[in-house]
Amino acid sequence: MFNEPTTTSMLVLTVAALGCLTGMFVAISAIRIRMPLLRDRRFGGTNYATFDGSWLAMRVKGNSAPFKTIPIKRYFVFAAICAGSTLVLSFAVLQMYVVSQLIQAGNLQAALKDYVGAERSFRRAVILGKMYRSPRLKLVEALLLQGKLKEAMPEARLVTETDPENAHALILFGDCLICDNRPAEAERVYRRTIAVAPRLAAAYCKLGDAFQRQGRINDAQAEYEYCITISPSNVEALMNLGFLLINHGQSYDGLTYLKRAVDENPNNVVATNAFGLACASQHMFEKASVLFQSAINIDPEFADGYFNLGSALKDMQETAGSLAAYRSYLRKCRLGAGDEIAISRACEEINRMQVKETLSKKTTGGLGTHTVPPDQRRDSTMSVVSTYIHSEN
Repeated sequence: MFNEPTTTSMLVLTVAALGCLTGMFVAISAIRIRMPLLRDRRFGGTNYATFDGSWLAMRVKGNSAPFKTIPIKRYFVFAAICAGSTLVLSFAVLQMYVVSQLIQAGNLQAALKDYVGAERSFRRAVILGKMYRSPRLKLVEALLLQGKLKEAMPEARLVTETDPENAHALILFGDCLICDNRPAEAERVYRRTIAVAPRLAAAYCKLGDAFQRQGRINDAQAEYEYCITISPSNVEALMNLGFLLINHGQSYDGLTYLKRAVDENPNNVVATNAFGLACASQHMFEKASVLFQSAINIDPEFADGYFNLGSALKDMQETAGSLAAYRSYLRKCRLGAGDEIAISRACEEINRMQVKETLSKKTTGGLGTHTVPPDQRRDSTMSVVSTYIHSEN
């Protein structure tokens, strides 16, 4: 099984098809020269065989010439083989081109968060290019991003069965098990991944996540730290370790790792938003609001940033800014970028603040929680499982 069509492979097959086409024309030309309709013309002791009115004139020397000594039926066989090879190779090139275009279209749709369109593109690529594993893996990612676990699981398992040493496939299969709340089985899959690719940092991070979901905090922390040792800028490991430490009373160290995640990945909207959530959980609302605004500046379509910004401003008693942020969140949700619980809560907050504003009363009370809508996803193609803090409403 191949990974995906490449320009080099398509070029090689194209050259081979052109070679077969040339061979077919040579064979046809030889057949035409040997036909009885040909007549010899002698000029200075040299024989020329030509076909009257033909576009081809070929020079042959004496009876030893190949066109005279090789049986004509062999030329027919050779021409048929070349013609068949040309058709097969041409079809293969066309198939590879179409599959590569579908993969590119799916990648673009996924980048634009059109996961339904990406799923359609990858499904077509899988149908047309069954010998390629990349479209199927990308299909699994698109299905997981839509929450279609029942469809993603068999696709991921199929790739691991046909290519048991594919680290990417093993990680995606483990992600499916995590989504299905089977961390012990996911742990075994991630261990297989590490055995296949010992230097793959993401595998250690995933294994740490599986440990954490089983309550094995020390093991999880050790895996996250080893992942960071291999890949110091691994945003997923830095975030997971930061939240793990915060949840277990080591707030300063946890915030340090989350800040490092932002410093190492300054344009990563997820890391910036996560650092803001951590600051909000420690009642650092002003710092949190700055980080949420930074996340929005990085990606103006990041709906969750507006929701979290509204919550932070509400706790800072900035009613006007909070209302504006919640309204922006609702506008973004019209494009399908939010979940029902968060939308309902945003509407309740808007109504509550409008009533208080009408009565000319200041809003009071601290931040209860910052609810992170569950549609947040990590932006790495190697990771499709969300492990951010989900606060109680």
